[in-house]
Amino acid sequence: MTEPAHQRHDPFEALRQPNFLIYAVTRFSATIAMTLLQASIAYHVYQISGSALSLAFIGLARFLPSLGLSLVGGAFALFRFLRHG
Repeated sequence: MTEPAHQRHDPFEALRQPNFLIYAVTRFSATIAMTLLQASIAYHVYQISGSALSLAFIGLARFLPSLGLSLVGGAFALFRFLRHG
C-alpha cells in the first residue's frame, strides 16, 4: 500500500496530546490572569490619582526594562554570532 502524497493536516492534533492540552490551557489561563491583573492595577491607579499621566508612567515602567534588556541581549547575541561564526 502506498500513502497518499498529500495528507490532510489536522490543526488540533497537538491538543489531543494530554500533556500539551494541559500546557495550552494553563498558558491561556495565565495570560488571561496577567491581563486582568494589569487592567485592575491601571484602573486602581487611575481611581487613586485621576491622572492619565500616571497610567503613562506605569506603561513606561513596564516598557523600558524590556527595551533595555532587548538591546543588550541583541548586542550580546550579535557579538557571540560574529565571534563564533
